[in-house]
Amino acid sequence: MKFKFFYSSIEEEDDRQNEIVDDTSVRGTRLLSDIYERCNVVVCEPANCAEAKKDQRWVAAMEEELSMIEKNKTWILVDRPQDRKVIGVKWVFRTKLNADGSINKHKARLVVKWYAQIAGVDYSDTFAPVARMDTISLLFAIAAQKGAGNYHIQNFKWEMMKMFERTDLGLMSYFLGIEIKQGQGEVFICQNKYAKKILKKFKMDECKAVSTPVNQKEKLCKEDGADKVDEGYFRSLIGCLMYLTTTRPDILNAVSILSRFMYCASELHLKAAKRVIRYVKGTSDFGVKFTRGKEFKLIGFSDSDWGGSIDDMRSTLGYCFTLSSSVFSWSLKKQEIVAQSTAEVEFIAVTTTANQALWLRKILLDLDLE
Repeated sequence: MKFKFFYSSIEEEDDRQNEIVDDTSVRGTRLLSDIYERCNVVVCEPANCAEAKKDQRWVAAMEEELSMIEKNKTWILVDRPQDRKVIGVKWVFRTKLNADGSINKHKARLVVKWYAQIAGVDYSDTFAPVARMDTISLLFAIAAQKGAGNYHIQNFKWEMMKMFERTDLGLMSYFLGIEIKQGQGEVFICQNKYAKKILKKFKMDECKAVSTPVNQKEKLCKEDGADKVDEGYFRSLIGCLMYLTTTRPDILNAVSILSRFMYCASELHLKAAKRVIRYVKGTSDFGVKFTRGKEFKLIGFSDSDWGGSIDDMRSTLGYCFTLSSSVFSWSLKKQEIVAQSTAEVEFIAVTTTANQALWLRKILLDLDLE
């Protein structure tokens, strides 16, 4: 079976913001990752197949992708049905980086043009299974308690290597923007590099740090009388902070409250959001540390305020779970109804926490852990 390169007449939109920054000369040392980041300013990714064929590295990446498609028998050639529309394909090119910012490889992917399909005509329901962060953090906690070389992890690697051609890269050090440091009986996760990117993106890398993410004397509401701000800028800021809560439960309350004003952001809301960033400035290396404890028990905690929202008087509940000595699951959300008493809000919070506890117990049972 022979494959040919596919040309796409549709150009991709590049929404990345490229900024020219002049840095002041300083005498001293810099991290290797910073040096790689500055060198990679000139690394360009092709917008289409025609551009990629001008560089032998991308040509080799495309040939590797086609050979893997043929080797794995991804496609089956069939006669074209008369009542079906043929969906085209296009090339997507990405430069994969190592944890320190150096170039790992040039990756080319051949993907289907899903945007050429019509909902209800070419497809009905769609889904993409994604692992919850609770599950990933649970595995970190188990690895710290049982050891990185425990049976479940090694068995998973062996089974995957039997089914697919893959490489064992050893201990994980970087995953979805999360930095992972593993030691004897402990695993530490943080987003230090990502936090610094947020500071640089919103031009607050030289801001003054604060000791707390929230001003306790300040109550935010939708109609505060202040001037409105650019909603796109505010949403981008809150979106970045939301992903930072993956390893930073200490800012979860502040970010959760600020996310309620996505469509009515004012100067007061933006000021509160920038306070969170100023807090991150001084705590960028904070994270979650999973350690080996004496008892391997699942313990949950829940709490709630009463009528904390000025706009609709709904309450906010929160919970967290620990396994051994480490917190690995946390959440904070506004309750769906207006509670009539403090007892009612606490019952709602406990019920939500119990539902999460049942789900976590099921995951542990699936892993043969009791």
